[in-house]
Amino acid sequence: MSPTVAVLEEKLDIPVEELMEALSDEAKAEKLIAARGWTREDLLERAEALTRSLSAGISTLNMV
Repeated sequence: MSPTVAVLEEKLDIPVEELMEALSDEAKAEKLIAARGWTREDLLERAEALTRSLSAGISTLNMV
């Protein structure tokens, strides 16, 4: 795991892969929400944070 992914997962408090799976599968999303005691808004906040982080990373790569 790259240091960037480790930092992102610490901020999100969930492995990136698990979050992405939940975002692409409604049943997994519901299980995750129930297991973590989250609301749908909690899940969406993490999705938005992931999107911002990925966008920033892509911008950095484009500048190199």
